[in-house]
Amino acid sequence: MNDTPETAASGLDALTPPERNMCVKVREAILAWIRKNNLEPGDRLPPQTKLAKALQAGTHTIHGAMSELVREGIVRRRPGEGTILLRTPDEIAEFPAGDVAALPGADFALPRLSVPIHFILPSTIEQEGETVPPNPFKTRWLLLEALERSLQSAVAQPPLLKTSFWMPDTDILADMQSFPAQAAIVLWNKVHQSAKWRNVCHSLLAFPIPIVHVGSFHFETVSIANQVRTDHFAIGVAAARHLIESGHRRLMMITSAMRFYFETQRREGFGGYAEALQVPTPLFFERGKGVGDDIPWMQVGGDGFAAWRACPAASRPTAVYCVNDQSAIGFILAARAAGVRVPEDVSVIGTDNFQRLFYEKGIQLTTIDQNFEELARESVCLLARILSLKRKMPLTEIPGTHVLIKPKLILRATTLPRP
Repeated sequence: MNDTPETAASGLDALTPPERNMCVKVREAILAWIRKNNLEPGDRLPPQTKLAKALQAGTHTIHGAMSELVREGIVRRRPGEGTILLRTPDEIAEFPAGDVAALPGADFALPRLSVPIHFILPSTIEQEGETVPPNPFKTRWLLLEALERSLQSAVAQPPLLKTSFWMPDTDILADMQSFPAQAAIVLWNKVHQSAKWRNVCHSLLAFPIPIVHVGSFHFETVSIANQVRTDHFAIGVAAARHLIESGHRRLMMITSAMRFYFETQRREGFGGYAEALQVPTPLFFERGKGVGDDIPWMQVGGDGFAAWRACPAASRPTAVYCVNDQSAIGFILAARAAGVRVPEDVSVIGTDNFQRLFYEKGIQLTTIDQNFEELARESVCLLARILSLKRKMPLTEIPGTHVLIKPKLILRATTLPRP
């Protein structure tokens, strides 16, 4: 390993500050510094405070850029250890995220999956067993449905596909051996970041078959080789971009104080994009603990409306981004009850594209779609490509692939350009 410079003066001072401090450009500047100083996997990067000073960027923007590098599997962050390089820029250039087809001998076309596939859903106590009816207003079930459609269309014969719900105490080895799968897809979500579920993930990594991990999860303490995930940071950026390009400068975001992974990433993207364009810092409203269990998300939106209305008229936000569609609907229903017009008095945008919810409430919400159909398709494609490569090289020699799925803006009737 190389000796990592301990001060900014040894190399960071030579960096040119990225134009407008965009997170993506800060990311590129950090990668350029890694290359210039010939860092190797295992070397430590400078503290974020030194990076912020050298790049003349806000700590919020630096944190967003570093989070992007973590999500891509380029670096890892651990308390007391700092930021450690996992992959060099040369490795990134040779095998970019989501580009298994760049390897020699990979098939570009998605073949019919003719081997036994295990579709695994780590469950929660509330969702134990396959008898629990799907909740159409939970993103987990929307993604599950999209994955099932993709798998059923790709698997050559139904007997080759097995679906399992796992609890933390599931006998994983026995369940895997009861169905001799040659590949697996695992659907995770935000509730699976406990020590028990990390142990489950470690157990899965020991199985000598291709496994693709899918969903909204992010384990900083587990090195997952193949994963396809929602880009929550990009969701926040997309919401901010739409509102700012529509002429809004006084922005607000409604979220919870639970600090779920998807919330923090969307908040970083939303705030970071506003900071990059030198828009006034958005007002962030956070509802307290218990959201999602004791407190419905619609109530979060209603409480957010009360906070919005309490703002002085001269500084009241003209546009509101809600962290999900349920809170956006709650905001709009509270606004209607108070005689506030959406979008004439305030524009509102959500996330998830719960069309059944919009139909039920009679609201045509502008929203950010997580693009689950694309996520499901890419998951099946990645599994098929790894199986194709496995016929030509050992599984251990196939480099891991991280795929981040970009969201889609769905324009409807709750946002308007600012006059």
